[in-house]
Amino acid sequence: MEDAEKIEITFIVDGEPRTLKPVGKINTELYNLKSDPKQERNLVSEETETAKNIQAKFIGFLSELGASRETISPWLKCRGLN
Repeated sequence: MEDAEKIEITFIVDGEPRTLKPVGKINTELYNLKSDPKQERNLVSEETETAKNIQAKFIGFLSELGASRETISPWLKCRGLN
C-alpha cells in the first residue's frame, strides 16, 4: 500500500476540480462550500469544534469500515486540531 501521507487525489465537487493534498503535510482546512465554493476562506480557526467533530466522525466511519490503523493514522494528525 502506498504511504497515505504521499497520496494526492484530484476529484470533482459541484463541478469544480478539487485536490486532496497529502495528509499531515498541510494545515487543516475547513470551508463552507455554499458560501465559498472556491475555498478561499479557511474557517478552521473560527470553527475548530466543527472541524474536530467532522474529524471524529470520519475516523469513526473509517473504523466502522474496518480500516487499518495505517489508514486511520494520518487522519489523527490534522494540524490545528490536536
